[in-house]
Amino acid sequence: DRAKIDGYIILLGRSDIVNPHMASPPTETEELSNLTLSFNAITSGNVVDACFGSSIQARPRIREVQAYLNGITDEARQLAVVRTYVRFFERLRKNLLAVDEWWLFGLCVESSLRASCLRDV
Repeated sequence: DRAKIDGYIILLGRSDIVNPHMASPPTETEELSNLTLSFNAITSGNVVDACFGSSIQARPRIREVQAYLNGITDEARQLAVVRTYVRFFERLRKNLLAVDEWWLFGLCVESSLRASCLRDV
């Protein structure tokens, strides 16, 4: 649902998307100062889980993606990953594509949105 999507966007440092009248988009300096928190939310938190669902079958893929992302040490690439996830959730928010408890699973597994986001990384 939209509240979940908004939560992920805020967690990734972009409250301005959720509340444009209350906050302005972060500068690159601000993005970099929040990078550790945002990137860790993806690699160690539940952001990747949200994209693959919480089923037992998804666990190996989630661990694989998190391991790959944990190997990225370059700040510029980490920032690109965070921005890509933000764009992903922003698109979901705009289109209100959330359905059922596995609302993101289908999008991450079989949609052109996933391919578009992966190209960005």
